[in-house]
Amino acid sequence: MERKWLWRVIFLVLLIGVSVAASVTTVVRAPENDQKDNYAALRKLFPGINLGLDLQGGLRLIYEVGVDAAIEDKRDHIAESIVHELGEKAKIKNVKAVGSKENDYEFDLVFPDAGKMRSDAAKEVLKDYRRMAVETSESASTVHMELKEEIIEETKEMSIKQAVETIGIRIDKMGLANTAVIPRIANQDIIVQIPGIDEKQISRIKRIIAQTARLELKIVDDQGTTAFFTTGVMKEKLAALAADKNASISLHQEPGSGHYYLSAKNELRGKSGRQILEAFLEGVELPENREISYQEQQGKDGAGNPTADVTWRTYFTEKVAGITGEYIDEAAVAFGEQGKPYVSLRFNQEGAGIFADLTGENVKERMAIILDGKVQSAPVIQEKISGGNCQITLGRADALDNLMAEAKDLVVVLNAGALPAPIKPVTESTIGPQLGDDAIEMGKIAFVIAILVILVFMIIYYKGAGFAADLALVCNGVFIVAILSGAAATLTLPGIAGIILTMGMAVDANVIIYERIREELRGGKSPRAAVDAGFKRAFWTIFDAQITTFIAGVVMFQYGTGAIKGFAVTLLVGIVTSMFSAIFVSRLVLDFMTRRRTDQLSI
Repeated sequence: MERKWLWRVIFLVLLIGVSVAASVTTVVRAPENDQKDNYAALRKLFPGINLGLDLQGGLRLIYEVGVDAAIEDKRDHIAESIVHELGEKAKIKNVKAVGSKENDYEFDLVFPDAGKMRSDAAKEVLKDYRRMAVETSESASTVHMELKEEIIEETKEMSIKQAVETIGIRIDKMGLANTAVIPRIANQDIIVQIPGIDEKQISRIKRIIAQTARLELKIVDDQGTTAFFTTGVMKEKLAALAADKNASISLHQEPGSGHYYLSAKNELRGKSGRQILEAFLEGVELPENREISYQEQQGKDGAGNPTADVTWRTYFTEKVAGITGEYIDEAAVAFGEQGKPYVSLRFNQEGAGIFADLTGENVKERMAIILDGKVQSAPVIQEKISGGNCQITLGRADALDNLMAEAKDLVVVLNAGALPAPIKPVTESTIGPQLGDDAIEMGKIAFVIAILVILVFMIIYYKGAGFAADLALVCNGVFIVAILSGAAATLTLPGIAGIILTMGMAVDANVIIYERIREELRGGKSPRAAVDAGFKRAFWTIFDAQITTFIAGVVMFQYGTGAIKGFAVTLLVGIVTSMFSAIFVSRLVLDFMTRRRTDQLSI
């Protein structure tokens, strides 16, 4: 018995020693400005507790997820798949998929004739897609279809969850710690909390978070520009344009090739050149599988120096991208002539094959590299590219520092992946550090008062045995801090409330044990026997009470967000440590009290 008790004492002393060491990194903060850190080695094992947004201040952003765009993409993807299947399986060519302009979940399949539309082969293909889309009506040679409700809801939920994951990766790649990205499915938005950031970083962080980063490589149809710009509606619009002396849009021909394009300058304090071009082209019907893409160009003077003028120009490109950013394996900053940075892309194995085929089939054609709907560059494909490598030259930034910053930010978003749907900022709030200081101070005061009241009460009510409970309580606090420090947990105001609550629960366990011991003493048992019986009888009562609270904490952690999750973390940790402290530590002290004086126990 003596040897067993001694080993338990040694174990507790070692455990307290490790816990105190782990708590040091929380109490003693790392020095700023690269000063010598005496606890650097210890911080690698125990990073310390981080303070949440409500304690140290920071940035809180709410973004609305454009789920309608995600549904529209899903609809278009399904429609294109049906058209492909009709061509492959039913051998029905020239079927067109036309998306509804009123509803993002509706589309029409326009067949060459009504007979092919009603053929058994066509019906068989459509039947295969009824788990995703259903036919609601048909007329002449057109089938009207709608996405099923469950597909719409699934797309909404997945777009928000994927946006959370993508934003989280982007934030991590920026080196921002202790951030929280919280989805709100019902509201169709996302809360981003970034504690303790420098105000100078805010604009960069917002830009990187909100960038869609949709990369598309599309072949430029230079040959098609002649027919498009010199016939039909465009010919009439351009004739009217030529007659307008104040027109801001110009028609040009590419030097050496004669291919056409339009350009327009940004108006001073007015519309951008792109907006002017888009308004001019509105209502113009484009050939099948063709679209207009736009590039922003920085004006330069005769010496090649950048000016304040900004011009937008058009490219006549294929509508369907030859390859997209989903095949990117890695993006990195590289340097070209005169040390000018650019972004180097390497596609994965599947993407390298697609890229090789794309470049091999379009030698001497231009390939537009489009990021978020804007052409970055349009190089001529000189030969088939088999290595799966591509590069993005950067646009308007002129100073090397600006180019480098632009390249680094672009690498971050490309490596993190594109957002599944565009996001729009709804609210932004910057929480000052003074609010955090006040909250921390109030939390400290509440914690100290609560602990002192509990310590004094236990000694007054339970006398000598109250000291054992107080020692267990102190150990419990050290254990909680050590675990949170080792896990680099983020502490919030609700988290502090959770710690205070678990400290009270730890004392409650001791109260149950001591009342059982008192009952045994009244029954005539010796102090040592009463202690043994009291702990045995009280164990399952304590366990039952704690396990139900633990389950509630698990549910809050799993499904809660923000403050609720922070409360759940400290609650769960506190339940484990309070059980250990009440049953192991206080029992060890009471055994010490009764091992010499077996006839008396101060309780």
